[in-house]
Amino acid sequence: MLRRAMEEPPDDFPHVPSSPRAAAGCLLFQILEDEDDASDITMATVLEETLELMAKAEIEAEEEAARKASRGGPGEGFGDLDSAGGSKFEAGDKVEGNFAMEGMYYPGVVVSVEGNFVTVVYDDDGSEETLSAEHVRLLGGQDKPLVEDSGDKENGEGSGGGMFGPMSDEEALGVPNDDERCLFESYLLKAKLAEFKTKMGKKKDAAALYEEAADGAMNDGKMQTASEWSCKASELLA
Repeated sequence: MLRRAMEEPPDDFPHVPSSPRAAAGCLLFQILEDEDDASDITMATVLEETLELMAKAEIEAEEEAARKASRGGPGEGFGDLDSAGGSKFEAGDKVEGNFAMEGMYYPGVVVSVEGNFVTVVYDDDGSEETLSAEHVRLLGGQDKPLVEDSGDKENGEGSGGGMFGPMSDEEALGVPNDDERCLFESYLLKAKLAEFKTKMGKKKDAAALYEEAADGAMNDGKMQTASEWSCKASELLA
């Protein structure tokens, strides 16, 4: 199940962020390590894929922050128009669309924008709809003092009309979404991967990973751990 959660979705599937997939990889690694019956190659593969997803998630977070900054900050994404009269939405934006313009908003992802028209693929069933910008609103980053009930299109449920949609876990409870939180820092996983690379006889790869892990630990203020990993890297190259 966790292995499937890490996989790249099909091209025709709505966009899935890398952060929850990376979190699934961290959890899978922990389970495999606790069970202690997976091969070194399997463990190394899971770690490599998880680290790749973590790197992608970091890039996606930076891109999202840049998009928000280009709009002038949070709270300006409800059907905003630029100076030329086009929508400020971009492909990849997480949004809610007013499905069939019936006043019920459902989460989805923007797949294309043409002038003031935004095409959204809905998360729940993958259906696609083109709406004018005033019927689309960004998810996250906006103040949502009022919460309407939410659900799915099949049951005729969703966030109600007006300006406000359902709060996220972080907004409602003041805590991050654990589904997107990795159990380990990337430098810890790099050190673990270095151990498996060493067992597999790939000393140069292992040394490079130990050095990267040492840099990460140093940046995190863990000087003793950084020194130990740096020494391991030197020993492998001796």
